[in-house]
Amino acid sequence: AAEAAEAAAKEAAASGTRPADPLPRAASSSAARGLEACRSLLRWAAERGARTGSVAVRASCGGFGLFSAVPLRSGGVAFSCPVSCALTPGAALADETVGEELRRLRLTDEQLVCLYLLHCRRTPSSHFAPYLQALPSDDEAA
Repeated sequence: AAEAAEAAAKEAAASGTRPADPLPRAASSSAARGLEACRSLLRWAAERGARTGSVAVRASCGGFGLFSAVPLRSGGVAFSCPVSCALTPGAALADETVGEELRRLRLTDEQLVCLYLLHCRRTPSSHFAPYLQALPSDDEAA
């Protein structure tokens, strides 16, 4: 990630633009929690093989989002994430705590992912906890 950030800074300097602050300062405690959730999400994804060095966290639509931190050329990649970071039917069925029960229910893929998402949301130690913590709360989404 450090190499990517250095390369991004060099590219930005060459193009005359300034790269975005990858982790902006938060003004309120709610924003600080959201920012920390985004930081955790990026660390979690990077630990699982995601390439995160060319993205920046910015405030967006009442929350935070990931944006390219450097100008992208046609076909350029700002972020890549391995399937192990994706909340998929396969991830649900492979879960050690609920996978067997989910297989017995014979659900559609959409139902399976929705039910697994609910399980993960109620399980703080879930593999997907950093992702779920970065999502808006019920109050924020309303």
